[in-house]
Amino acid sequence: MFSNGLLQVKIRRYKTNEDCIPKLRLYFPTFLNQIIPMNRLLRSTSLLALALSIASSLFAQPDKELPLDPAITYGKLDNGLTYYIRENEEPKNRANFRLVVNAGSILEKESTRGLAHFLEHMAFNGTENFEKLELVEYLESIGMRFGADLNAYTSFDETVYILELPMDDEEILAQGFQILEDWAHQITFDEEEIEKERGVILEERRLRLGARNRIQDKQIPVLFHNSMYAERIPIGTVEAIESVTRDDFVEFYENYYRPDLIAIVAVGDFETETIKGLIEKHFAHLTNPEDAPDRPNFQVPGHQETLFSIETDHELSSTSVSIAYKTDKSHMITEGDYRKMLGESLYTSMLNARLRERAQEKDPPYLGASTGKGSFVRAVDMIQQGVAVEEGQFAEGLKALLLENKRARDDGFTQAELSRAKVNMMRGMERAFKEKDQRRSSRHSGELASHFLEHEAAPGIEYELELTKKFLPTLSLAEVSDIGDNWMTTENRIILYTAPEKEGVHVPSQEEILAVIKDAEAAEIEAYKEADLSSPLMKQEPSPGSIVSESYHDSIDVTEWTLSNGIRVVLKPTDFKKDQVSFSAYSPGGHSLASNDDYIPASSADSVIAGSGIGDYKSRDLRKKLAGIRAQARPSIGELYENMSGSASPEDLETLFQLTHLRFTEPRTDDEVFSAMLTQMRASVKNRLNNPNAVFGDAVEKKLYNNHPRHQPFSEAYINAQDLEESLEFYEDRFEDAGDFTFIFVGAFDLKIIRPLVEKYLASLPTTGRKESWKDIDDDKITGQNEVIVRKGIEPKSSVDVSFYGPTDWSYYDQYVLGAMVDVLKIPMREALREDKGGVYGVSVGGGMSRYPTGEFSTGISFGCDPERVDELLETALDVVKKFQAEGPDPEDVASIKEMHMRGIETSLRENRFWMSALGTYTKNDIDFDAVNQRVARTESLTTEKIRQAAIKYFDDSNRFISKLLPEE
Repeated sequence: MFSNGLLQVKIRRYKTNEDCIPKLRLYFPTFLNQIIPMNRLLRSTSLLALALSIASSLFAQPDKELPLDPAITYGKLDNGLTYYIRENEEPKNRANFRLVVNAGSILEKESTRGLAHFLEHMAFNGTENFEKLELVEYLESIGMRFGADLNAYTSFDETVYILELPMDDEEILAQGFQILEDWAHQITFDEEEIEKERGVILEERRLRLGARNRIQDKQIPVLFHNSMYAERIPIGTVEAIESVTRDDFVEFYENYYRPDLIAIVAVGDFETETIKGLIEKHFAHLTNPEDAPDRPNFQVPGHQETLFSIETDHELSSTSVSIAYKTDKSHMITEGDYRKMLGESLYTSMLNARLRERAQEKDPPYLGASTGKGSFVRAVDMIQQGVAVEEGQFAEGLKALLLENKRARDDGFTQAELSRAKVNMMRGMERAFKEKDQRRSSRHSGELASHFLEHEAAPGIEYELELTKKFLPTLSLAEVSDIGDNWMTTENRIILYTAPEKEGVHVPSQEEILAVIKDAEAAEIEAYKEADLSSPLMKQEPSPGSIVSESYHDSIDVTEWTLSNGIRVVLKPTDFKKDQVSFSAYSPGGHSLASNDDYIPASSADSVIAGSGIGDYKSRDLRKKLAGIRAQARPSIGELYENMSGSASPEDLETLFQLTHLRFTEPRTDDEVFSAMLTQMRASVKNRLNNPNAVFGDAVEKKLYNNHPRHQPFSEAYINAQDLEESLEFYEDRFEDAGDFTFIFVGAFDLKIIRPLVEKYLASLPTTGRKESWKDIDDDKITGQNEVIVRKGIEPKSSVDVSFYGPTDWSYYDQYVLGAMVDVLKIPMREALREDKGGVYGVSVGGGMSRYPTGEFSTGISFGCDPERVDELLETALDVVKKFQAEGPDPEDVASIKEMHMRGIETSLRENRFWMSALGTYTKNDIDFDAVNQRVARTESLTTEKIRQAAIKYFDDSNRFISKLLPEE
């Protein structure tokens, strides 16, 4: 042991393939025993002295606290309430507000388990200034959506309310703050509303029932062994939900919804002083109760022994093994913490890359595996490694996972792996920095909520980028490789095993699992070998074509080119995301052109061939070759179109075009990837029908489509019909003629820069000059009124779906009206089934219209509920539709939906994804591009009568299909 006053150095010897190599370890007193290993190969006194010198200079201030981003206005009122205010213009004319309460289910009594979550529901069911459902109705009337813009969640440790508001009306802003204040101390807890909401809570709980929930109920007491967390799952117990009283709500509310446990987070397109004034107006007068109970911080005790949860269930369809290692909670407070986080991120990135590679072997030892560090609860972190395996193959899969751990510990990672991980991490940070002014307000809000709840630093992307630049080069190969030494220990270890309950399949004992672990630790394993990545991505540069015609649509700033090989290119430059260029491309045909006999290899051709790589590069090696490059292009083949899509950073545009060109011209097959895919398929199909939803879906599909050959269940027959060469043949046929493709580019590009790339890589794509389109595969749905009832599953839960469909003459406007009608119908449907009946947690109403191969509409209603109430609630839903058709919608509901659509237009016009979707729709359907400017007029044209007529037409029960999933008798 050496010491120079600042550092302590300990030399340890490890057994390797060579002679014993000394390993340098540096102990920084300010890191509170954190070990920071430097270089695995440091052997000489001079190198040791150099390492000490570098370490002293680089890490002189590891305890320096990370500052709060100066863009944030932070403060506390006299009553202890904390506030965060940040001006942010993305999305424009919007603000995201959060009421953050440092109280969750962990604070409940045994007799009131589930009350914190129940209370969160009651915040939407009546306050001093908004009776019953007035709060939801008001927000919908100003164009905000329940669920998307108005929401909340309850966890073990906190409850958070989320409110998104438009910023163009002072009255709306004032009302928004009144809502936040009401949530903080003016929920009324009306007795009648409590009784109604009990049913909703119970239905939410019912939706979670099933094999996974049963397994979770057994695992949580093991994961949080001897802690209060094991007894306070937020959804609560049926007994408590059915019995909690108004007095229970009031007691919890007064005890824990108090200023010193509350933060207001405000991020958006506003002026700080205005928001600060509203916070003071609405919250400064709040007081803390005189005898307020402490808000304790609960712990999760450690344990020396390994704990086990070995569980089987006859409704499970897969087998998995995971090992969790409990560790002290990580906090992002100091620069040292930040450096540690960077190292751990590098470690998990490199280890997961190796695990992913093994899953692509010809005979993979497991179906999938991963490692990660996270936090289920505030008190503790967990490093969790999981592996999905074939039935009866747990030992092989677990051992393979553990051997990769051992390989990383014994031999470390390679310099090439570390370099790739570092460059990818740096590119991610640089992208975040470039788009710092385009980060959505909701993301900032979530970060600031964590700052309040868990004291996580929020220094801002500029500061984080500088820290990354400072620390990333100093993270040595040995240091990162050694992280697993500290993570994977025998203390605080938990092993979780889950599998289908099946006669004849062995369930391992604790001793057998420990024997696998011991065997893996004793095994000899070769060092990781790098692939040869020296060959160029493209072996030969293509000969450029040309642009033969061009036009400009000035109303929407869209340019259109026709290339010498016939390709159509539509380009929309934007400044919405500074580091994003996206594209999509399509050509008519798809797997509708495959015969029924060839359908299966044709339908999987895209995933099989894309997963094999391109040119000289296998898929796994292609990822390495592209380290530090943000560009991807991926093919897909649907029923009616073959497609290509991708994205890139503007500086990696040429690589994007190269990848696209290679996807067309140099697809490849990979026997190992194909074999691994078949292994995964066979494993998933083996116990698939244990899952009630799989049985239900198969029965519905089979009857709805008259047992059509292209609507058959996923089965062994499907797997046996796979053929690698046939998939390649179909893929090549679909992409050998690029002449009828349309390419759409949206994002941060300059036309002058992208033009030569289009000429070189797209105009050079091959074309055969053939004229083709998709064909009708005659998979019409069954006509008339039909019903399917499936009895599967042991839990008292049911799923109900009713769909309506039929032929229609397609039009762009009619398609919009259908969607608007569905949006309006959701309101009375929710009120009837959830608010009035208390019979569902949520009800889905959907609908759409297709033009090809023939015009058809489809609408539907679906929900989950108590099996005893299926017929009652189904009848109620159909009655809502009939009343809607006969009397028309409530004019206020129509006005609310029109306002929502108007608000959606405001934000969507500044989103790349909107333009990509809109331009795709317009080009496929020969719609004038100026239609985008007609959206306001189209929305304004909606009337209650148009909505009513649409309901009559598109909920016509001439063709109606009802399906019910009920539990087994």
